[in-house]
Amino acid sequence: MKNILILLTFFSGINVSYSQWVQTDGPYGPINVSSIIQHDSLLLSFTDCGLFSKTNLASSWEPNSKLYFKSHTKKNDSLFIGTPWHGIKLIDLNNPNDPVVNINPIDADVMTYANSCLYVGNGFDGFFKSVDNGVSFTNHNTGLPTDTLSDPSGGAYYITNVSSIEVTDSNIFCGTNKGVYRIDLNLTYWEEKNNGLPLSQVTLIHEVNDTLYTAIDNKLFRSVDNGEVWNLLVTSYSDITSLLVENDKLYASTSNNGILYSPFNGSNWSSFNLGLTDLSVNVVSKYESTIVCGTSEDGFFELIGNQ
Repeated sequence: MKNILILLTFFSGINVSYSQWVQTDGPYGPINVSSIIQHDSLLLSFTDCGLFSKTNLASSWEPNSKLYFKSHTKKNDSLFIGTPWHGIKLIDLNNPNDPVVNINPIDADVMTYANSCLYVGNGFDGFFKSVDNGVSFTNHNTGLPTDTLSDPSGGAYYITNVSSIEVTDSNIFCGTNKGVYRIDLNLTYWEEKNNGLPLSQVTLIHEVNDTLYTAIDNKLFRSVDNGEVWNLLVTSYSDITSLLVENDKLYASTSNNGILYSPFNGSNWSSFNLGLTDLSVNVVSKYESTIVCGTSEDGFFELIGNQ
């Protein structure tokens, strides 16, 4: 009895607080948040209604632009965005309300900026590189998988699908509809790197501290040897849409089952959805020290609490 009383006294002195998701103040209505971007203290949220921003989580969202976009990448104070049917445009992050600048009409389903180069991919023409901030591009598809499509006139044409791009210190990786491919920075020749992966459409490729992550359908994989071998980390009930890695903590958003969380570097996973009113999560990210996420219908959420 004495030991039990000691334990009860010990635990009664602990103030336990649990984390839960809380919806931010607006944007209101059925809002689809597709991307979250931080620039200094500025927080940007791209939605199907356009671009919104705020300077802290407690303030209201300010509408900046009605543009819809499907890809983005940052270069210093500039944000490159890929818009459907209208090519690549540039936003000044110091003045997000200023008119956007037209850069290039190329279709950009995915973009990344690294090594003073802008890399672009799309679902028809494959992989591109620009050394002049998007003014001109060169195509580099040698080794990438191609599909043959027929046209109504009886002819045929070829397409190359690039759905994601990640640049590391020594290589470039791209996701295709037939898995992951790797090339050196000189863009010599793309090599298939699918040991352990299904040959299917890649959703994302992400590199953190020399570790690669990729998502294909509802599965998340990891490689610690530059893509030579991939190991399955977790299988979700729906497609994985994004990944946030914070030290040993992993957060994976899904298309219909909210957010999966692993506090132990991917060894154990559980649902992390307390407070989420929409389990179709497009993106999980971080703003300053707070974990945030964007959903398909209920907008923007922040994570409150510490356990």
